[in-house]
Amino acid sequence: NQIVKLLESGNTAVAIKNLKLFLAKNERNIMAHWYLGEAYYAEKKYELAIVEYKYVLKIADFSKELTEVMVRKRLARIYQEFNQLEEAQKEYILITNLEPENYEAYYQIGVLFYKRNLFDNSVAYFQKALRINPQHSETHYYLGMLYFNTGRFDEAQNALNKSLQYNSKNLKAHLYLGLIHKAFNQFDLATKEFEIAVRDPDLKIRALLENGKTYLDSGNIAKAVVELERALKSTAVEDEVKIEVRYWLSNCYERNRDLHNAIEQWEIIMQLRPSYKDVPEKLSSYSDLRTDDRLKDFLTASTQNFQAICEKMVQSMGYSIIDISPVSDENFDCIAMESEAKWRNVRRMKALFKVRRVTKPISVMPIKDLQEEMKKLSADKGVFIVTSNFAPSAAQFAATRPIDLIDKKQLTELLKKTQL
Repeated sequence: NQIVKLLESGNTAVAIKNLKLFLAKNERNIMAHWYLGEAYYAEKKYELAIVEYKYVLKIADFSKELTEVMVRKRLARIYQEFNQLEEAQKEYILITNLEPENYEAYYQIGVLFYKRNLFDNSVAYFQKALRINPQHSETHYYLGMLYFNTGRFDEAQNALNKSLQYNSKNLKAHLYLGLIHKAFNQFDLATKEFEIAVRDPDLKIRALLENGKTYLDSGNIAKAVVELERALKSTAVEDEVKIEVRYWLSNCYERNRDLHNAIEQWEIIMQLRPSYKDVPEKLSSYSDLRTDDRLKDFLTASTQNFQAICEKMVQSMGYSIIDISPVSDENFDCIAMESEAKWRNVRRMKALFKVRRVTKPISVMPIKDLQEEMKKLSADKGVFIVTSNFAPSAAQFAATRPIDLIDKKQLTELLKKTQL
């Protein structure tokens, strides 16, 4: 009784000392070995606890006060701590043999199968748990998560809603409901779910990340930045989730032409994960920004200023613009005529210009599209200007046609000649 009180008060060191003295005189006392295991378990000395629990199973003198199920639960939890999933599973299966109506054991087996990516086995055990206790919220939640990860969204949504029906505080379910709505492009519904999930401190950064990505997918970059910057400030730990936050935040900065902040995030990611996604390529694409202010101004210009620079660039090439297509943040298209003919009595050349602020190489298809547009407009020449470069197939296609390809290196020289 004294030892029980010591354990309950957290005084495990004294409890262990007294238990060892007791066992020196009463080596086969099952309760003493059990409490010694419990003391080691409380101190997270799991290897020592396992020795005591296994000795208890060897004696096997169980009672209402100490059952075999109690011991096997402890062993299962220790194996889970050590990530020995199969060993933990064996213990839970033995528990179901001892207590066929123990839904918690079936649930734990399902979780362990899920962690081992054995999804069919996992579903079978979750369903066994629900046959015994249809109102077990965590089982419904895991089924929902499993169905989501295997693309069965309708079944996932049904399971997650049941999880919330039996436990409205299960904020994890809101996170996955948000992901389902996002998959269906139901952005407003997704945002509502993520905003609920943010209330869970353990889910906060993930919920903010997903909410930021949802705003980004819906085209609301300003709100995406707000959510992702909140996510960045929510933790000091540089784990995989935070690195993903940095990646998507840099994506938003790049779209807003805030390349200084985008590069800052890419450089941090490079230090933490040198080969993360396309970050090395991004940094390589924008490497000239540090040495060339004209190219930097061109890449970071607002849509209005981007158009103004493009117009002056076309004029510096000896053309007068006669028509401009609607300009976007990345695209400038115009039709222009030669300001003066090179030869007397020769009509001025009509040209179609396309300017693209992109980082990825341009394939042959946009060049073929340019040629088709030239035919429709009766243009004599095509000029394709990019802030990246051209794929070999694109260069090969243009080589035998009246199309000039101007890549980033040539653009840099062209900007120097342009009076901005």
